[in-house]
Amino acid sequence: MATGCELVGLIPLQALLAAGRFYAPEQTDETALIRAAVNGLSLSDVKPFNPQEQILEYRLKALTAR
Repeated sequence: MATGCELVGLIPLQALLAAGRFYAPEQTDETALIRAAVNGLSLSDVKPFNPQEQILEYRLKALTAR
């Protein structure tokens, strides 16, 4: 039985926000929606999920800021 999952690679922000809206429809804050998606999808059970490193748009923003 699987108890969690690990995201390999990057995920688009909109995909994670859509998952967050599914798990926490009352939330509107981006950070809260990401947290709800990470919890709902068990993305931190195997290895900690780092939004700054694993969300495509956040990663691109960090790379272009250099």
